[in-house]
Amino acid sequence: MTGDERFRTPGLAEAKIRAAEQTIRAAVSNGVKVSVNIVVPGMAHVGRVVNLVESYGQFADVRMLTSIQDGPESVAAISEVLARVGAEPVLRTFTAGTSDERTLYRALGSRAVYVKRLLPVRLPDTCASCRFNNDTDCEEGYYGIRLYLTDQGEYMVGVCIQRMDLCVPVAELPKSGIVEEVLAFKDAEVRRLTREYGAAA
Repeated sequence: MTGDERFRTPGLAEAKIRAAEQTIRAAVSNGVKVSVNIVVPGMAHVGRVVNLVESYGQFADVRMLTSIQDGPESVAAISEVLARVGAEPVLRTFTAGTSDERTLYRALGSRAVYVKRLLPVRLPDTCASCRFNNDTDCEEGYYGIRLYLTDQGEYMVGVCIQRMDLCVPVAELPKSGIVEEVLAFKDAEVRRLTREYGAAA
């Protein structure tokens, strides 16, 4: 709400917060699962994140994401949030073939709090010769297939948020080689993770 001078009013912020609360309650009362996703940049944000867990944790899953730009400070802030709400780790999950890793915690009794972080995962062929394939320019890694809609109304499939030139029309996907690469990589990652951690689901 503070990105634009026009929106820096307490009244408008309060209205948006009320609307968010109403949306969450309406969704939960109608059987729709709700998640609250929040990036935690640093210690200055710990208080408001704790407030989110306390306020919304009984209705929704709270998912904390590390800030790529803030690195260690973000990780430390998330650790502080977990300590303040008495979070205990329950389950750690990986999505094989993507950079997605998350840990489920139980906080304040039974409230679900997730911590999500990105792993340095790359597609073996597509990413190998990419100019962004380094720790500075590619911080998200390969997160998964994405679907885009062009201004002309055409659906495109992509594998990178920085390389729109890699997108292909949906109709051309079967012949693009993307499907084979993604599936082979996923299968290889399932085997690797199973060797390293045991059970796979």
